[in-house]
Amino acid sequence: MLLSGTNAQNDETQKGRERIVKNKAPKFWVAVALILCLISMIGASLVQSSGNAVTVKELSVETESGMKLDALLFIPKTATRETPAPAVVTSHGWFNNKEMMEGNYVELARRGFVVMSISMYGHGDSDIVHNSAWWDSEHGANGMYDAVKIISTLPYVDISRIGVTGHSNGGLACKVALDFDNAADKQLISSVLLICCDPKYTVEDTVTNTFGRRTYDFTSDTFFNHFGSRDAGVIAPIYDEFFYCESNGDGTWTPAWDYIHTTGAQSFLYFGNDPAGLEERANDTYYTENIDGKDADRIIFVTTSTHPGATFDKDTTAKICDYGSCGHRKGESYDGQVCCAILQEPMDAYEFSFVAVPAQREAGVLKGLGCGKPKLKELADEFGAQAEYRALYQQAELGKRYQKELEDSIVRLGLSLELGVEAPVLRSIARTAAAEDLIKLKSALEERLAESMPLTTQLGGCRGKEEKVESGFLI
Repeated sequence: MLLSGTNAQNDETQKGRERIVKNKAPKFWVAVALILCLISMIGASLVQSSGNAVTVKELSVETESGMKLDALLFIPKTATRETPAPAVVTSHGWFNNKEMMEGNYVELARRGFVVMSISMYGHGDSDIVHNSAWWDSEHGANGMYDAVKIISTLPYVDISRIGVTGHSNGGLACKVALDFDNAADKQLISSVLLICCDPKYTVEDTVTNTFGRRTYDFTSDTFFNHFGSRDAGVIAPIYDEFFYCESNGDGTWTPAWDYIHTTGAQSFLYFGNDPAGLEERANDTYYTENIDGKDADRIIFVTTSTHPGATFDKDTTAKICDYGSCGHRKGESYDGQVCCAILQEPMDAYEFSFVAVPAQREAGVLKGLGCGKPKLKELADEFGAQAEYRALYQQAELGKRYQKELEDSIVRLGLSLELGVEAPVLRSIARTAAAEDLIKLKSALEERLAESMPLTTQLGGCRGKEEKVESGFLI
């Protein structure tokens, strides 16, 4: 009975422990979840601010259109009144908001651009506008051109370098913003990059939508350089299901992956000229022409994403940053000037070098992963110079023997002259000297010894004359 009672107590104790564990388990996982959320929040903040090198502000501002605009503003520490920075206004596509362009505005801000990412009217926390009235003149390109005006008033922005970029419907906002900018007394937009959005090709820009395809009539309208002297680029994914499809006139369509071969793409790369009869221009290549006294670039980047995928595609982000950084290749000359990158207010600098490939094999400059230097025999074997190596080896051995003899002579002469220097010190001095210096030192010591210890003969010459001795010292 005693055993039975004990077992019952143990069972109750175990069940109690299990209940305690079960009660603690939810609290434990809640704590883990909160810790992970905290780490994620801190990590996201550090990423967005580039380790606090960029100030991030959330804006809700009344624009010239009299409407509330929801936006994020990114200000790099390098952007100041004394050193104003270039600026970019970014816009999302249909049914999205300002956070949709995160991959773009974070990377641009890290590279020193002041960036404003907006929620277009009718999106996010911006004021509501019915989509039928989005492009009405009183709405400032659905907020895009209103944002350009705002960012141009910031004292740390270089107003001569303000760019706009947008995805899909945001690209359309960029095109409409250009219409406002072209009509303005002073143009504010200096560059445009359309993401998943056709440029404006013709004066009327007649567009017909058919199952997501956009047909441009290139016969009834005149080709048109909508971008003027601005730098302009297009990011055209080959799997875009909404844009870059051109009708062939026979019921067939040119697919998006052949966009670069279409009339529209070529007219864009030829700055609004009719491309008929002209050499076809390629994608991912900058083309520069002087428009109204100013050099302007045109480029079409081709990526492998889908239409919505371009908003978070790393290749697309890389193209945006490449375009925003410079339209030229570093080290190449353009109009007599070499393109280069300028570091503004560097925080630290490191210098290092690698020899990745042999620059001069004949000089013994070889690549290798080991820490040690290559041996002469290994070099001789590699270059087929075994005979030369053997000759050099023999000469080196003779030289070593001669060096040793010189060192021994210096030690003996120094001890004979009683210079007050011990033999190890003399030998150490001799080993650090070059062979040529040792020869001169030996000769000087011999002359000194001859003066202090002249050698005379004990017997006279055959004719009673003292025999002259050429050397004062016999070894």
